[in-house]
Amino acid sequence: MKFKTRASGLVLLAFASVALAQSPGSVESELKYAQEYMDAQKWDYAMWRYEGILRRDPDNAEARAGYEKARAAHEAKKARQEAQAREFDRPRPVPAPRVTPRSKGGGQSKPVSNAQAMCDAQFGTCNAIHKSVATCAPRRAMCYTQNGVK
Repeated sequence: MKFKTRASGLVLLAFASVALAQSPGSVESELKYAQEYMDAQKWDYAMWRYEGILRRDPDNAEARAGYEKARAAHEAKKARQEAQAREFDRPRPVPAPRVTPRSKGGGQSKPVSNAQAMCDAQFGTCNAIHKSVATCAPRRAMCYTQNGVK
């Protein structure tokens, strides 16, 4: 069949696609696809399929029940993801800088900064690991100057 204009062919194609979309076999196949998406836990795709069925047949009870189930599962998934994101972004308690009193001559105390505590931890146990104090003291002093300990 040959048409004189392109528009008449498009009109015929539009009528054929509407008739095909409204056929009962089409609704059944859409229900099958929607159920496959539900089984695969792809809730958004299942909702999309059920919405298409409900556009064609608003009284389809199976499609309405499936849509509600998919929507509830999709919202639960979104709520879980949002809770995980909030937990990830939640500010964590940060420990306060380490300040411990340190005895100086005369019993006076001086706070110890994190950098100084790190240097003391790194080079303060020289005797415990059988190194001479003469080699540890300059390294500790160098550590202090590099990290801004006064």
